Amino acid sequence: MVLCGCVGLSAYVHNFDLRMLDKPNQGEVMKIYKLTEIIQGTREEVVEWLQQFPQMPLYRIQHSASKLYLCGFNFVDREQKLGRYPVFAREDYHIYKQHEAAEDILNMLKEDGYEVEITEPDLELVKSHVGPVTFVGFQE
Repeated sequence: MVLCGCVGLSAYVHNFDLRMLDKPNQGEVMKIYKLTEIIQGTREEVVEWLQQFPQMPLYRIQHSASKLYLCGFNFVDREQKLGRYPVFAREDYHIYKQHEAAEDILNMLKEDGYEVEITEPDLELVKSHVGPVTFVGFQE
């Protein structure tokens, strides 16, 4: 689950239960909400969980001259995977959990002559929605 396009929530859904964890990737379950048509819990409870436990920063690759993000690749010859070129869009962009993975793609695109950059998580946008959030392995 993604918040504001830049925060991977430490949570997952299993058998119609929303399981909120104490850390990303195999954390302990801290809270469970049954997903029904009647909303359980409050916004305050969710915001408290977001602020109390670390979440995962997510990265995007942006075309430098626009507000478009990498959403995939096309090929001149799809069957033989020849003539690869990137596709950029405003929505449905690729997100990367690890900065290193984004850097690998960024370097490949730069070698191909594209002007691109990695977009760091927009902490101000996140704060405007839910207040301060801590991240696992992210330096501000």
